[in-house]
Amino acid sequence: MNMERSLRIEISSLIRILKILMEEKNNIEKKMKSDPVVENHVIMSIPGIGPVTEPVILGKICDINRFENAEKLVAFAGIDPVINESGKQRSEKAISKRGDASLRSAIYQSTLAALRGNPVISEFYHRKVDGGMPKKKALVAASRKQCHIIWSVWHNNRPFEIPERFRKQE
Repeated sequence: MNMERSLRIEISSLIRILKILMEEKNNIEKKMKSDPVVENHVIMSIPGIGPVTEPVILGKICDINRFENAEKLVAFAGIDPVINESGKQRSEKAISKRGDASLRSAIYQSTLAALRGNPVISEFYHRKVDGGMPKKKALVAASRKQCHIIWSVWHNNRPFEIPERFRKQE
């Protein structure tokens, strides 16, 4: 009887906490969607980057000029390969993951969305998969490409434009 009462108290407490967390999540999403500074940033022109991934990318990178080139941004995000060298042998086994996990996740999520909306990323991914690369590895390669696009668009402060060869003939 006493254990049943304790369980009821614990469950009602967890329900209250869940309601508070859901309310906070909704408030954060509303603020993210209504912030004009966030919505007007040049990286929003990149297909796949939306109102959820953009603030994470902006917040984690802060100033794109900290990175001399796109490869430095790739390393900061931890999407660069771990290279093992011994004598004449050299192998790349996995990504380093030494960078910021939130940034890496936001770039990865934006890449998943870009597969449907960005013909540059989509073509790159499918070319890798058709060439025999495993799908997960191809997604990581596409994430690196997405990172390069982010760096270029932000560094040059010019909106992303789909190259002519990908535009549909009208």
